[in-house]
Amino acid sequence: MKYLPGCLLLFLSALSAAADPAPAPRLLVVISVDQMRADTLTRFAAEYTSGLDRFLEHGRRFDGRLDHAGTETGPGHSTMLTGCRPSRTGIVANGWLDRATLRRIYCVDDPASPVYGAPRSGRSPKNLLRNTLGDWMKRADPRAKVYSVSAKDRAAILMAGRYPDGVFWLDKRRPGFTTSRYYRPAGLPDWLIAFNHDGWFAALPASWTYKAVPGLRADDDPRESPRYGRVSPHPLLHSKVAETIGALYHSPFVDAWTLRLAARVVDRYDLGGDATCDLLCVSLSATDTVGHLYGPFSQEIRDTELRLDRELGRFLDGLDARGAPYLAVLTADHGVLPLDQMKRIDGRRLLQSAAAVLQKRFGVAALFRIAGSQITIDRAAAARAGADPRDVAMVLAGALRAQEGVGAVFSAAQLESKAGGGELLELARRSYRRGRSGDLYLIPARNRYLGSYATGTGHGSPYLYDREIPLVFLGPGCAAGSAGRVGRTIDIAPTLARRIGLGLPKDLDGQPLPLR
Repeated sequence: MKYLPGCLLLFLSALSAAADPAPAPRLLVVISVDQMRADTLTRFAAEYTSGLDRFLEHGRRFDGRLDHAGTETGPGHSTMLTGCRPSRTGIVANGWLDRATLRRIYCVDDPASPVYGAPRSGRSPKNLLRNTLGDWMKRADPRAKVYSVSAKDRAAILMAGRYPDGVFWLDKRRPGFTTSRYYRPAGLPDWLIAFNHDGWFAALPASWTYKAVPGLRADDDPRESPRYGRVSPHPLLHSKVAETIGALYHSPFVDAWTLRLAARVVDRYDLGGDATCDLLCVSLSATDTVGHLYGPFSQEIRDTELRLDRELGRFLDGLDARGAPYLAVLTADHGVLPLDQMKRIDGRRLLQSAAAVLQKRFGVAALFRIAGSQITIDRAAAARAGADPRDVAMVLAGALRAQEGVGAVFSAAQLESKAGGGELLELARRSYRRGRSGDLYLIPARNRYLGSYATGTGHGSPYLYDREIPLVFLGPGCAAGSAGRVGRTIDIAPTLARRIGLGLPKDLDGQPLPLR
């Protein structure tokens, strides 16, 4: 065959494709592995035998990227199925400050939508300013079913969009999953209550145990968090249920539980069971919760990924057994700074030094508040001090830029400008929205981390270690192997929409990727 003329080969290939077209998927499955770096997926490839192996061996692989600066869970998940950057989804961070009250607003907070089991907490997509792929699908055909599950409320909610049929996340006060009145005004469904009490939680092992292997960092490293112990076995069972749930949440077992729920949702609602294409969103949290404690090159992360490989394989096998063609996507909301490379910034000292400059200049130090990378001027305090908030912001920016470990500080005026200023500024612009973002945007220097924990590691920067993520499409119509090009999280929704024949909104930031 390889000796045939090129034109004949092209003709035969086209004839073959026409004779055996890829079946249209009846189910789209978008799987986000929270905090999975691109190299975390590939580092243990030789040891995979199941789900992750299938994505690597048979999926269409892109060089995954986030193309915004605020590399946190909320913003990352908001980009996946809206096709838009945080500047347009409105989810500029996991939380931001209300300019008038200086009250912190959680990205999926909604007091009008109480959570079952936690009535003082309200959750909904109220703060999400864009529709998602699921919303587009339901607008095109109201029979389309859209569900989302995760251990994290913000991950499940922001992937699902505004009008899903169901969204479920882990209840950290009692064993099981919950939702809010936004999604289920009549209460938790009976099947979910039964799922929460089916004995899986009670059958947890006493500890998370694995065998440390050579070639990785030693299991006991003083830079790791001691919260659940630094070495195997890590205790799971505690005297109080909430403490056991906390230990479970910071172990691979939380992903096993989430995937069991995802499989139950597929069966319960017969996703992919008719001619109308459905959508299932699954965000898996263990790589993030474990990674924060121990870092991406730890013995714990290796065991987490190997267990994820097996659990994901079981889930995909269950989808295969149903017989409906499905297209799955594997990606992540952000990466993470390796613990071995991290240099921690003393945030308290940095802010105290900057406040001392304000004290000297304006006679008052407490003229600002900070939430993550966003710094907001306290306008009421500035008025009492007789200071113009713009002057306060300018002096504060200069004071912060002079601090060791600070990479850049951008003003709102710079962030609202149209172009210019280099890559860091452009990435920050894509995470900025007037009215939600602060007056200043602080970016640490490369390999520096500004956080409140004395051990462990984190993310949130615009550097590649936080922005490089996996992006793999698996299913009918997807050619196996590397596409040899960058694919962004904002490209996922338009790619899937194009694959199932949906028209695209005209004002997306992302674009369809070639799956062949």
